[in-house]
Amino acid sequence: MGTLHLYHGSTGDLTADIYSSGDSNSDYFGFKVARVDDKNGDGLDDFWVSAPKWGTVYLMNSFGQVLLQVDDPNPDVTGTEGGFGWSISATEDLDGDGGLDLIVGKSVESVGGFEEAGAAFLVLGVSATRVIEVNPLSMSFITFEGGQPSKTVTVSSCGMAPLTVDYSMLAGSDASQFSKTDNFPATIQPGDSETITVTFQPSAAGTYDTTLWIGSNDPENPSISIPLSGACVTMPSPDLTIIAPPGWKSFGEVVVGEMSDPVTIIIKNTGTISLNINEISLTDTSNFILALAGPPCFPSPCDYCGPLPFILEPGESCEVLVAFSPTSTGDFEAMLNARAIIPAAGSRIILRGRGLVAPEPDIAVFPQSYDFGWILVGDSSPPLLVTIVNDGDANLGVIGLVPPDSVNFTTDPNSGPAPLGTEKPAIIPPSESRTVTVTFHPQSQNAFSDTLVIKSDDPQTPGTAVSLVGVGYAYNICDFDKDGDVDFADFAIIADQWLSEPGTPPADIAPEPLDNFIDMQDLGVCAENWLERILPPHEVP
Repeated sequence: MGTLHLYHGSTGDLTADIYSSGDSNSDYFGFKVARVDDKNGDGLDDFWVSAPKWGTVYLMNSFGQVLLQVDDPNPDVTGTEGGFGWSISATEDLDGDGGLDLIVGKSVESVGGFEEAGAAFLVLGVSATRVIEVNPLSMSFITFEGGQPSKTVTVSSCGMAPLTVDYSMLAGSDASQFSKTDNFPATIQPGDSETITVTFQPSAAGTYDTTLWIGSNDPENPSISIPLSGACVTMPSPDLTIIAPPGWKSFGEVVVGEMSDPVTIIIKNTGTISLNINEISLTDTSNFILALAGPPCFPSPCDYCGPLPFILEPGESCEVLVAFSPTSTGDFEAMLNARAIIPAAGSRIILRGRGLVAPEPDIAVFPQSYDFGWILVGDSSPPLLVTIVNDGDANLGVIGLVPPDSVNFTTDPNSGPAPLGTEKPAIIPPSESRTVTVTFHPQSQNAFSDTLVIKSDDPQTPGTAVSLVGVGYAYNICDFDKDGDVDFADFAIIADQWLSEPGTPPADIAPEPLDNFIDMQDLGVCAENWLERILPPHEVP
């Protein structure tokens, strides 16, 4: 690695040691030096220095700063003696730019098939120029309301002389919507750069334009304009809304085990951005039902939500069906949730309902039992009024009657003040009653016991029985005066009609068939029944 030593011309003092700026440890830096005129405009002459084994020549100022690097245009041979820069020499101004030019020699250059024929290269156009370069040449911004994005403009000095940037400024109708930060005025050395930070700070949504101006001492481009444009848009607003039918508050009261009428709930994107709906759910799925797809709707068309996930565009909506089906009595609440993940948004409403015990009919029958007492065979009792009452809170359906023995009893559903009727089922509303009658008409002497069964849809008492009893009795054949005893009064009646036709009451009781004459046959029968007694109903203990 070579070193260049600079000495003061009048005093002989060492002013600087300049080391190779190349990448090789043996580039022969400082092998040749050639003084030239002021190339960078600092008022001092500059000089060329060669590094021939690296194939490079450097233009430096009097402080050892590299102003320009020129590399071998045909780098076929490096690292050997005789490379580019083996000899250098300043020449007169050959290109008319007012500055000295340079001839560079290379002894090992191959020319025309001849190796190491040698060549000389002319370096022109190196003058003390000031060149400004700006990047980028235009800027565009876009932001949401409240945003203030920034971008950077790079101002570079690309000439041989220091570049002086006098100012930068914003000018235009919308200049107040932009701001800038920089260090100007400033001087930028060749190869260096400065930056300008431009910030777009819109006061409201809209589009804005202005211009950034940069002034320098670049003789070719003393003033450079950079168009600036900005667009501010309203921030997209994700918003999801759940809408219940107008006036709808709750499902109200529903019988346990039954289901309410479904209610249509609308899920709507009320924001300004598409929503990716990924959840529609209930917090209580035991007592509430959610359907993302429903039956055909009227009027048509209708749009049911789902399947998940799905996209809901701004202003669009879809429908879900919810219903209440309580599993027990009491008040219930559930949250209907709808959520989107991209972007995040959500909404919820509370669903309410009350579970009730199912209304049931409750049958009551009056009387529950009845004794018709003693009824003479062949006669009929007064009608017994049987009243069927519905003490429940649902209609009672009487499915049918199972009457008692129809020989000795008669059941009539079409009698009484509120006849039950024969329609099946016969409906008895809550708190109302219906009537049937039962008549006892014994056909023989006997004690009778039977039931009237009333079948209904009362879940607790589907069959209700009314117990019925009665006795059929008959007077003794010889008890002509019907006093319950066969005694002298009855024999007196026989005597009055003796050996004649029957009178009143008739005493002709024998033989069979009767002979319409009162004689010993009739007296013999009564003799057999002498003092027989039957208790009439009013004497029954």
